[in-house]
Amino acid sequence: MQADYPESEFPWTFYFNGESLPKWANCWNACDMFDLARKEIDDWDQAITSRDLYLLCCRIDHVGTVESEDSARLQLLAMTLIKVMMTSEAAIQADISKWTRESLRDRGAIADAREIYDGILEGLFKMVQLSERDSASFWTTGYEADRDHLLTFMSRTRLPQDHPEHWDPPHIRRARSDAYSQYERLRKEIISVLHPAGAAKDVRRAVYELPRLREAHHERGT
Repeated sequence: MQADYPESEFPWTFYFNGESLPKWANCWNACDMFDLARKEIDDWDQAITSRDLYLLCCRIDHVGTVESEDSARLQLLAMTLIKVMMTSEAAIQADISKWTRESLRDRGAIADAREIYDGILEGLFKMVQLSERDSASFWTTGYEADRDHLLTFMSRTRLPQDHPEHWDPPHIRRARSDAYSQYERLRKEIISVLHPAGAAKDVRRAVYELPRLREAHHERGT
């Protein structure tokens, strides 16, 4: 991976729904947006939490890999970051200035805090707009070949699920795999408490008849 994406060419192009976004658009690690946005999100009485934002922050700059998110969820999280960037501009630019001194120059790249701030903010606006336009949110980072793979991936997710070339979006595959793992863990834990609990015969039968979930059917695609 490193040889395919030399540090001397950082930042690589960020493609969202097939379109190239402004330079620095996905360099969210340049500033402390997550901590600033966490209280904003956790104040909501909604299912979307700071964990969702954390997971998005972890995936937004993946290089050479197609990522995705539910478009409505992506828009909500991006809008939160837009608000934080606009209300905490001075603090965020100070973070970015520190990042340019401590991390960016080690990669041979040169930019000032204003340029990076503007690139991130403009990118967030574009992500909201493209997610609304396409009713989808897919992205990757890299070169033109990565963009081509992104477009191919997106087209395959639109195929019927029983089509042999259908690919599930990465966020769907990840959610299904996580649910499978948690279910199997709980099933085994329930079985393990049968003996010390001295469960009734009908309860024991019900426990042993709990189905074993199969892994997701549509795990095709990378």
